[in-house]
Amino acid sequence: MPVELYYSGSRADILVYVNQRGEALAAEFIEGLSESDQKKVIRLLKEFAERGEIRNREKFKLEQKPIYAFKSYQIRIPCFYLPDSPKRTVVLTHGLIKKADKLPQRELDKAMQICNEVIQTLKKGDALKPADRFKKLLDKYRDDPEYVAEGLLIDINEQIVELLESKKVTRSELAQKLGVSNAYITKLLNGNENLTIKQLVRLVVALGCSVDVAIVPKRFTVDRLPSYRRERREFILPAELVKTKAASQTEKKKQKA
Repeated sequence: MPVELYYSGSRADILVYVNQRGEALAAEFIEGLSESDQKKVIRLLKEFAERGEIRNREKFKLEQKPIYAFKSYQIRIPCFYLPDSPKRTVVLTHGLIKKADKLPQRELDKAMQICNEVIQTLKKGDALKPADRFKKLLDKYRDDPEYVAEGLLIDINEQIVELLESKKVTRSELAQKLGVSNAYITKLLNGNENLTIKQLVRLVVALGCSVDVAIVPKRFTVDRLPSYRRERREFILPAELVKTKAASQTEKKKQKA
């Protein structure tokens, strides 16, 4: 079996390529990163699996059909979509660190070779071998402030990208509204620029929107925060949180009575 299941999210699955020597190249690459980089990559992959997409091209980009790449600062993890899969599925081919934005041709060729091998070898209906490598990292960093903050940054940038697309505003036009360079907007979206609350408010106001912040009890971990239902543009609260709110409102009514 040339792949194993790395992480299964609510809207997408992530697989990793396994070579003939049994090496899961992308997984081993991630495990060899510093803890700080691991947190960023793990969060990005998890967000993709739970959302089903990453619209910010500073984080997920088509390099050359059919090869895409997850991007976290100087880290690149090439991948491709598995065709004819009942659930949106990507296969991570390998990983690398580079300074330039564009992937070198040799890395694209390597990813393409792996893509062809997997598609030719993997049969429809094959049972995938689950791996606990991702889960171990996820359990390790789940409550880590840097990991949680990375999730918030990804969420904010995804909302900004969605706003730009829905309002048909280009990055250049946004930069002009804010009086900054195009490079500055790129830095914000790829996470290289430390986004302050004031900067966020300026950016959002320039797009004709406002900012809302929710702080929830610690028992509601970052993985259980209210989820956003895109098609209806509303926040869906976990059942336990709804019960907690209902109990609180009932208690207030009793006190008033």
